[in-house]
Amino acid sequence: MKILILIISFLVTAEKFSVAQEYDFSGLEKHFQSYIDDGRLPCASILIIKENNIIYESHLGLQDNESGKHVSANTIFRLASLTKPVTAVAVLTLAENGLIDPDDYLYNYLPEFKNLKFYNSDEEITPVTIRQLLTHTSGMSSGLEQDEVGQLYREMYKKDISSLEDLSNSIAGLPLAEKPGTKFIYSHSSDVLAYLVEKVSGLPFDEYLRENIFKPLEMNSTGFTVDKEEIQNVASLYVIEDSKLSKAGNNEDLTDRITNFPKGNGGLLSTVHDYSNFCLMLLNEGEFNGKQFLKKETVKELRTNQIPEDKLPITIAGVTMSGMGFGYSVGVSVEPNPLGVIPGTFGWIGGSHTQFFIDPVNKIIGIMFSQLGRAQNSKAIPEFNPLVYEALGITN
Repeated sequence: MKILILIISFLVTAEKFSVAQEYDFSGLEKHFQSYIDDGRLPCASILIIKENNIIYESHLGLQDNESGKHVSANTIFRLASLTKPVTAVAVLTLAENGLIDPDDYLYNYLPEFKNLKFYNSDEEITPVTIRQLLTHTSGMSSGLEQDEVGQLYREMYKKDISSLEDLSNSIAGLPLAEKPGTKFIYSHSSDVLAYLVEKVSGLPFDEYLRENIFKPLEMNSTGFTVDKEEIQNVASLYVIEDSKLSKAGNNEDLTDRITNFPKGNGGLLSTVHDYSNFCLMLLNEGEFNGKQFLKKETVKELRTNQIPEDKLPITIAGVTMSGMGFGYSVGVSVEPNPLGVIPGTFGWIGGSHTQFFIDPVNKIIGIMFSQLGRAQNSKAIPEFNPLVYEALGITN
């Protein structure tokens, strides 16, 4: 009878995990449940870790509205730009192994980037460094900027690009928007970094990540594609059209490596628990499960704002990110702001409504994954971090 009761209890509460007694996350849960109930988000997988222990976990809503399947700890999400920090870490592993120097010119490894120019100008410029790619100060564009260079980047995707090499070579053929090292521009820098990893290591980018990051960090459900039998665990992507959630894209396409070739800017798929292992390594200054994955100094560099004070705050697509600086492919709170109310907090957000933050002062990790594309309903993103600290009773 006791076993039966335990089984029934588990089935009833399978997607509602325990909360540490001293914390009350009911307000946070109610808040994001309201987004789901109102059709503003399809789902939310939330994981809060404090001092290496999970203190709150909840999986709200459906991973697929049409089938009615509930989101769970096994649900796989499109990470979008949360791929960028993983790419940065891959580059840093090469640096620690002496295979690259972050202050080297990029063209020493990728010769096609030697003679970059400005738009409509023959002015000679100082070559781009690897460190500038890591900090998105390379002068490259994202295609988000509404100017001539941004338009050229948008037109690039109309071409037949079916590999990381094609993508990197196409970027090398485009002009820079700014002089390297002079301005933060959220850009395709991470795609170039991914190709750099591929060229220097001699391994396909996805294979390098699998062998040197995912396996050591026990990220067994993370990659650029999923096996056909795992499609059932992938959350569907939605957009809001006519005030309703509308499915966007086909999960079956995620089994196709040609369509979903490995990139550095986005494209990874993962679960909240897999990604939490990556975050734990960064929180613990490079250590994971008793092994030093990265040097402490390397992690401290990654999480330190690299943008000069007179160039802050950073802007993305014309939107000012108040209080935000930038490290190595992560945002860094230099002043309290919605993405990190505690200065020194670092992390990032993805256009599919995925986000994470790491607070090294209070030893806190926060992860919230949903699947809403086109960067819609962005209020949910800046509300997450403040609600976590409200529940924890921590003020700046």
